[in-house]
Amino acid sequence: MSIFKVKNTPILKSINEVSAELKVEQHILRFWEQKFPLLKPIKGKGNRRLYREEDMITLRKIQSLLNKEGYTIEGARKQMSGVASANNSYKQI
Repeated sequence: MSIFKVKNTPILKSINEVSAELKVEQHILRFWEQKFPLLKPIKGKGNRRLYREEDMITLRKIQSLLNKEGYTIEGARKQMSGVASANNSYKQI
């Protein structure tokens, strides 16, 4: 398996593709975007959301916190901001 297998994997995904992959409705993704400041998809022509791989990682973490671990939106947001600050402090070292 090659590390450079980027040809078959799109770099940016539309909200429709993300919705299908995560099995989450599009309006839920837009709602999460409002509630979680870490989630910032690129907005293309016509304000279409385009999700990068880092956005996908963030979405999977949000989905896990809310649906599997039972966090509330507020609890998940605090958990995510704690992860972000831990990552930032690690990068500064």
